[in-house]
Amino acid sequence: MLLPTTLLFHAPGNGSPDLAPHHDWLIADPRTLHDPAARLWTARVTPHWRDWSALGRLTLTPLPPHRRR
Repeated sequence: MLLPTTLLFHAPGNGSPDLAPHHDWLIADPRTLHDPAARLWTARVTPHWRDWSALGRLTLTPLPPHRRR
């Protein structure tokens, strides 16, 4: 099954540890592809992208559904 996905990079500032740069992974439900109001499943990916292949798996932190735009 193909799942439309988007990987967002967020680089918040202010030096706060809870605002560290990170990626958010958004996945669309294939049943709602043509619904512009449908939300996207979202999770935070905290390891740096350069470490992803060495880790072998990613720990995802679920987030509230994300708007499409």
